[in-house]
Amino acid sequence: MLSLLDRYTMREKAIVVCAFLVVIGLGVHAFVIEPYQQCLADLNEEIVQQRDDLAWMRTAWSMKFASVPLMAAVLAEPPPTGSLVTASRIHARSSRCCTISSFRSARHCW
Repeated sequence: MLSLLDRYTMREKAIVVCAFLVVIGLGVHAFVIEPYQQCLADLNEEIVQQRDDLAWMRTAWSMKFASVPLMAAVLAEPPPTGSLVTASRIHARSSRCCTISSFRSARHCW
């Protein structure tokens, strides 16, 4: 390859080197930079769409169950902490239901 460039003048060699650099630059842009930017744009568009869908689902959920008194109360309560048994006992006490332990001790909840 060097023997091929030896027969050209310095000006022609500079033109060939510049053309080679332009071709390399365009190739990097076409095969690396542009697909990367397109992928980022697609991902950002998908994130925006998912956020819009989530916001719509939240408003639809709240509008659907806001009119139901029981669901409004359930949605307003903080999530229970502790075990399932503890959460069920707290709920049973707050709703004035009789539990097995209250019948065993002959205490009535009503």
